[in-house]
Amino acid sequence: MLGQHVDMHRNLKLYPYYAASSQALFWLPVYMLYFVSELGLAQALLLESIYYGTVVLLELPSGYLSDRWGRRVVLIAAGLAGFIAHGLFVGSDTFAGFAIAQMLLAASIAFRSGSDTSLHFDSLVLHGDPDEYGKREARIERISFVVTGAAAILGGAAATVDLRGAFVLAAIASLIETVLAASMNEPLLPGQRARKIASQARAIGRSLGPTYVRWLFGFGVVMTVLNHIPYEFYQPLIDRFADSLAAHQVPTPVMTAAHAALAMFVAAPVAGWSTAVARRIGTPACLMMAAILQAAIICLMAWIAHPVVVFALLLRSVPRALMTAPLRAAIAPHVGSSLRATWLSLQSLVGRLGFAAVLVALGTSASQGIYSALLLSAQLTLALIAVLGAFGAIAWTNRHPPDGQVSEGL
Repeated sequence: MLGQHVDMHRNLKLYPYYAASSQALFWLPVYMLYFVSELGLAQALLLESIYYGTVVLLELPSGYLSDRWGRRVVLIAAGLAGFIAHGLFVGSDTFAGFAIAQMLLAASIAFRSGSDTSLHFDSLVLHGDPDEYGKREARIERISFVVTGAAAILGGAAATVDLRGAFVLAAIASLIETVLAASMNEPLLPGQRARKIASQARAIGRSLGPTYVRWLFGFGVVMTVLNHIPYEFYQPLIDRFADSLAAHQVPTPVMTAAHAALAMFVAAPVAGWSTAVARRIGTPACLMMAAILQAAIICLMAWIAHPVVVFALLLRSVPRALMTAPLRAAIAPHVGSSLRATWLSLQSLVGRLGFAAVLVALGTSASQGIYSALLLSAQLTLALIAVLGAFGAIAWTNRHPPDGQVSEGL
């Protein structure tokens, strides 16, 4: 046990740096601009569909592989896939090259999903400090928001010279992420490895038995959809009000990067406070506060035709900052190590599918005037009604948690 203690101390020391490097998304404010400039709008949209389709296909298998093979090897694969993807974005000049890069980037996201936070929790368990998980996750989330904001500024600045510059910086970050993943030790012990797929599926079903766990699962799914809506629409809204804000002479990469960075910086301190808020008012109340705030932001986007909406959108990442660490801390005691990554990947997968369904529904109402004021308002209202309906469907299961024991047989 002494050797394990030392090994896990190394993990706990390196993990915040790993998490930060994985969130250095230098391309975030300019990726669509780059795709359109290289391939045109139609192929750029097709690339987005390839990305989302690949994430959906790999989300659940990647979680199972993490529970079966271990966290470290899956996180190394995630970093390598990201590094190669960003290199292809820089060096490719064909649709096929960009498509392969998108699939590799999706693989990187999917392989990291659930495995990173599972490595963190498993390391704390072996180190003897599982109760520190929520507080550490909150601090790491705060750091990650700051890193994402700084990366947006640097990526936007690099993109003003050459749009590929943002992807060069992202490739460096992915290489650092890979090295840090390889430097950590595997916290998932042989006796904790996942069973065969059928047994894993049955175990997940049993874990969803308690009503509170089902509510946590459903909340995470619906908030995946809700949190994506402002992200999907904030760029056209900025473009719509650019003249009113006297920003029409500002280069687009600078404008979108500045807004993305400010949104991250606003959310960062909230992430640091999140677990304290959850302890003070209760986890369900904290989570529902995040949902109400995001719904209010979408209402402003839908119904207020004024440039003030651009400033309100600086709060769009606050709900995610408020909910992430408390939600993970609430889930962790109820899901065993042998299926934690699979469980989290399943939650993410269902949420992504839900968001895809919302996009399809909105797309059927779109025309060539997709971002006209009236249509944009109608689309956002439709999305909000759909999400609030889903919240209503799961609200009855909101209960206080059981005794905090891990589900039997996990």
